[in-house]
Amino acid sequence: MNWTSKKLKRIIKYPLAYGVLKPDRYLGPNSVPLIRIMDIIGHNQVADKGFEMISPQINQEFKRTILKKGDVVLSVVGTIGKVFIVNDFLEGFNLSRALARIQLRSNFDPQYIMYYFQSKLFENQSQLIAYGSAQKVLNLGDLDNFKIPLPNNIDEQRAVVSFLNHNINKLDELIIKKKNMIELLKEYRQAIIDEAVTKGLDSNAPMKESGVKWLGKVPAHWEVKRLKFIADVRSGVTKGKDLTDKEVIELPYLRVANVQDGYLDLTDVANIQVAQGEEKRYQLKYGDVLMNEGGDYDKLGRGAKWEAQIELCLHQNHVFAVRPKVLMHSDWLDLITSTSYAKFYFMMHSKQSTNLASISSSSIKELPIILPPDEELDRLIKYTRNKIHGVDSLSLKVKLQLEKLLEYRQSLISKAVIGKIDVREFSKEGVQ
Repeated sequence: MNWTSKKLKRIIKYPLAYGVLKPDRYLGPNSVPLIRIMDIIGHNQVADKGFEMISPQINQEFKRTILKKGDVVLSVVGTIGKVFIVNDFLEGFNLSRALARIQLRSNFDPQYIMYYFQSKLFENQSQLIAYGSAQKVLNLGDLDNFKIPLPNNIDEQRAVVSFLNHNINKLDELIIKKKNMIELLKEYRQAIIDEAVTKGLDSNAPMKESGVKWLGKVPAHWEVKRLKFIADVRSGVTKGKDLTDKEVIELPYLRVANVQDGYLDLTDVANIQVAQGEEKRYQLKYGDVLMNEGGDYDKLGRGAKWEAQIELCLHQNHVFAVRPKVLMHSDWLDLITSTSYAKFYFMMHSKQSTNLASISSSSIKELPIILPPDEELDRLIKYTRNKIHGVDSLSLKVKLQLEKLLEYRQSLISKAVIGKIDVREFSKEGVQ
């Protein structure tokens, strides 16, 4: 094959175009579906429903991004590199501002260019050029000058595409299976927690109504108490206080991002200044169960036990520290924050806005806590932890396998689009 390197602007028919900025939502008879970055759900895959509908406009900006079959669409804001090719179904749709429309000349294969955008070469180029701190933006003027290696002949481009289609499809099937397995393990993990924490281990135990309508029956010898009767709920330090003329001390503190569902992520712990003497008020103690006040729906109420991983650490006001009056209840409360019934309670008692929710300390205090006798509680904690550990170990193994498949997928594409694989020797017997 004869290869060359061309700037993107040399292979496109019309100038690159961003999608429309702040389009008017419209549900009238001539409304146009809008593709947003969230609608791109996989490699060259776009959701087939749930599109936002916008008003048709006659301005030039709108016309430039009315899609035609064969267009290549690339995400250039936020998650850079999502890409798809417009098919019959998507023709006539329009794009949001985070996406760019690329129309190629007739002697360049759209699928080849799509694969280039999925390569490590493009990823490296875009990381060097993209700007912005909150979210990265790839300027179209810079994208215009990206150098793309490609065969001179469109038939040779299609040979590369044929090779990649065959082998990438096989990899994608494996990737989907691994993702499905991760989801099934996640559901199984949830079922283990729900069953153990709300029903116990004795399937023949007499049951009684819990008094909580979405919880149903619980073992008859268990108690149901409000959280406020078995633990104190403590608020944290507020960022941005005026500390003028005060002696201050700087200490690490936990934020919402540090508190995950069932574990703590301490890879990035920030520091905060507080007035000297106030640190005791916000200091975490071993056995505190951290619970998030809010954020995205998936962050609401999620929690984890604090095991004094950092000697002197505070927590911010958006993270509650639930301090049990009996230390052995700490592990039990930790498990309860991961149950479906607790998550449902948090959602039902939260204040909600667009994609965000928050729950007050007074609502947290009213959370129903199912409480077995101490000996049974200890057995339940050990049993549940052991079962969860097994599932988490298997899930980690599958996630590592998925990472390797994704890396190999990108490696195969990267080698093919820079000519390191001789596709003339390609046979459909498998990956070369």
